[in-house]
Amino acid sequence: MRGGAALVKVEVGVSLPIRTLPLGGNEPSDAELVSRARLGDAWAERALYRRHAPKLLRVARRILGNDADALDVLQEAFLAVFQRLGQLLDGAAFGPWLMRSGVRLASKKLKWRRFTGRVFFTHVDPSELFDPKPDAPAEVKEQLHKIGQVLTHLPADQRVAWILRYVEGYELTEVAAACGVSLATGKRWIAAAHTKVQAKLTEKEGAR
Repeated sequence: MRGGAALVKVEVGVSLPIRTLPLGGNEPSDAELVSRARLGDAWAERALYRRHAPKLLRVARRILGNDADALDVLQEAFLAVFQRLGQLLDGAAFGPWLMRSGVRLASKKLKWRRFTGRVFFTHVDPSELFDPKPDAPAEVKEQLHKIGQVLTHLPADQRVAWILRYVEGYELTEVAAACGVSLATGKRWIAAAHTKVQAKLTEKEGAR
């Protein structure tokens, strides 16, 4: 890649000031930036990074539950897509294409944790997942805690799909696209996860 690897490493290593890096007045479209990046324009690569990194980082953090792994996914995803820009037929689809790469990497990392017995590191912290207000009512915090318990033990695919749907607010078609599966499969994963979440939320105290 034409300097893309160095670009991402530098950007990621600056304590995430990515929300404060404006692109300027008249912002070029993703399609324009992709076209320029294909020609070796480092500024275009930076602009794509600044525009899309915050969202991918947030999603990765919510899937994985910690900053370190989320940053790994962020960097790996950008490196991968910048190396394969020539394969992207529609530059306007850069955002969903990047997200699909990031979600795939996050899901793979989550599955590897469980395969290697690192169950503790798959725990879902409700504060990372939902960003509740400090003064949120106790019953709300309790509900979020229950949801976190369920998500911690869900199969990785169901966990990812549910978070995209109910935390990130993705449409069903967007969830399927991000997960790289058919709409039917995406719906099945979401439904399976949601059934378990609802069961936990309606669970009686004495049934625990």
